[in-house]
Amino acid sequence: MSFIKKIWQPKPSTATPINATELNRIEDGIDALYGPLVTRTLSYTNGGLGGSVTPTGNPWASGTAASWRYVVKLPEATNWWRIKIRNYDTPAAATKTALTGKKILFGTHARSSGTGTAGETGTFAGSTATTVVGSDFAIPGDSSYYTSPKVTAAGDQFQPGVEHLLAIGATAASSLAVQSGAGRAWYWSNATSGVDPTIAGSAATNQTAWIPLDWVIEYETTSRRRAYLVVGDSITEGIAGPRGTTSQTPTALWRSYPWQWAAANNALVTNMSIAGITAVYFAGSSAAAWSRLDHSAAFYDGAIIALGSNDINANRTLAQLQADILSTITNVRTIIGSTAPIYIGNVIARSLGTTPEGVRLDFNSWLAERPTALLNGGLIDFDAATRGTTTTALWPAYTADTIHPSWAGQARLAEALKLAMP
Repeated sequence: MSFIKKIWQPKPSTATPINATELNRIEDGIDALYGPLVTRTLSYTNGGLGGSVTPTGNPWASGTAASWRYVVKLPEATNWWRIKIRNYDTPAAATKTALTGKKILFGTHARSSGTGTAGETGTFAGSTATTVVGSDFAIPGDSSYYTSPKVTAAGDQFQPGVEHLLAIGATAASSLAVQSGAGRAWYWSNATSGVDPTIAGSAATNQTAWIPLDWVIEYETTSRRRAYLVVGDSITEGIAGPRGTTSQTPTALWRSYPWQWAAANNALVTNMSIAGITAVYFAGSSAAAWSRLDHSAAFYDGAIIALGSNDINANRTLAQLQADILSTITNVRTIIGSTAPIYIGNVIARSLGTTPEGVRLDFNSWLAERPTALLNGGLIDFDAATRGTTTTALWPAYTADTIHPSWAGQARLAEALKLAMP
């Protein structure tokens, strides 16, 4: 039964009930305006382990136990969800030490009205949470995942626009360092405190930490929102911080510009961006990142590609970068199909040397020419949206370290994305 038919309840009067033909016509009109209802399975995650920014700030630097919490916010409700966890470096295809997971909790994030990091507390609302997994489970150190049972209870689903809190505890057989990825976590150096909902986030050993381990939340949703695959580097993954020239700060992933744009513009995204990554990496069809996430039931409406900054900084030539982008587009097409639109972002300023800066400007000009592979998509002019008083530097309010966006810069990139997308 359709959504319209479910909610239509004519009054018990002499009025003539609306007939099936009219109901179908109304529903067709809604589909034309807002798109059809589609049930899909998507992923919410960072780029995994192996990014170039976070390894210098891993909270689990030693020891045999840890627990942590982080915020997850989706723009649409879930029908079911589950979490997949492993200790594995995807870009390097590097195996690591297997761990023992102790517990996984799910609840609502309690915000503060005070100052601080945007009012985020890392505390469970009402000091309560649902135990998703309550007994030991094996976290592999290879390319396989531990996959939790599906969470299907109506009261334990992600709700649109609500900040939820996920907590995980784990132990190791001997002291070791565990790699982290993008996003903000509240971290404890034991396996119990973080997964105790009665303990406030203010008690964490580190209240502004990167998120340990490789994790993916798979979720099913039924929505009229369009869904896009996003492929990018640290700028797109969500590496950000306060305005300035020196710092990045672990930041909730929903603050990244793809998720800000999706929440405000009737869209959903699967963001497989990762810090330090290059177009030449994604140009390889066998790159491990392509198989890290399951796209089989995503039914994407298109894709967004934002790469090139790290290639240019590594002195790739214009011809090399062009070839790498075209190969990346080919690989994206194997996931989204041959006709879905691909939107591509140009490269923002980075205080490069004379030669690489020339490559950046020439590459951006080439994208603006609309190469054949991008004729059914469009250009996202991130460069103009964030450029300062010269072509070689970002606007001071929009950068955290002269390379990555500030929190204001991420919001500005979301606005630029909105301008480019229909």
